[in-house]
Amino acid sequence: MATRVEASLVLAAYEECSDEHVAGRERYRQLIASFMQKNPHQTVAAANAHVLSKSRTSVRCITLVLDDERKAAYDSGDRTGIGQTRWAGLPTSMRLYYFQGTLQQVDLDVFRRSVAGQDEAKALRMASGKFVIQSAHGIVSAFSQNGLRVLCAPPSVKNTASACMTLSFALSTRANEVLGWNGYAPGMSDFSIDDWVCRFTAGSRSGDPNGAPRPMYHKICVLEPYIIKRLLSLVYVTDKEFLPQVRAYLARAGAFEELMAEAGARQFITMPVDATGGSEKLTFKSMRIISASILPFCLLYLSDAADE
Repeated sequence: MATRVEASLVLAAYEECSDEHVAGRERYRQLIASFMQKNPHQTVAAANAHVLSKSRTSVRCITLVLDDERKAAYDSGDRTGIGQTRWAGLPTSMRLYYFQGTLQQVDLDVFRRSVAGQDEAKALRMASGKFVIQSAHGIVSAFSQNGLRVLCAPPSVKNTASACMTLSFALSTRANEVLGWNGYAPGMSDFSIDDWVCRFTAGSRSGDPNGAPRPMYHKICVLEPYIIKRLLSLVYVTDKEFLPQVRAYLARAGAFEELMAEAGARQFITMPVDATGGSEKLTFKSMRIISASILPFCLLYLSDAADE
């Protein structure tokens, strides 16, 4: 954890230096270098988290607490301790030692290495594979059965969350295309299903400055269309009062994993470990990726059915 001594050094550097505040940024840089020297096996990301992150335990955030404490002591008449800085009491966004405390401003070279490290980690993750599906038939069957179970279950936020998860898999949608985003709430009219093809109009990627949906495009149904239609009706009509609470429910630790386990789909998914020992995390956003991996089998099935 960051120490109050480190935070005090940063405050002193900012208070004593010139208008350019070079000394303040240099103190941050020294703290990052010191952390990496003392922890040679740690990454740049770990050093950044210790010194500059927005976590309440970082040096950067402790400077806010320390400066406020000094101001409170001064206002109460205590003049024995170290004085506050000229920014004490101001909003966080106006405190120089806070808004200058970013890796890009403090140490551009380390920032570039951090970005390169993130790109390398992403490449390793992609080379290892994000998810491995043990059985396409098994996971489709599991989600089909979960959809039928949800349709008969008592109304609740959890049940609606499970329905949204199943819909995301069934139509390969992004999270906000099911749950909505600022200024737009998806509805039944955004999904027009004809046989195994869905005419979809709730796409969220748009060049419109007002965030209007992008033009209609087609999606292939991964689950049977009648299940999808009934789930859409449940989410956007019969149990729509629970939909605004779904995003917060899914943010709870372990909530999504529990839904996947209850659906019987978790057993068919593995996350390979990459060369750095990391692996992909299974979240609601993963549904689109997992569903997309099933699409070639669906297209093959539809092609064979058409030939018959």
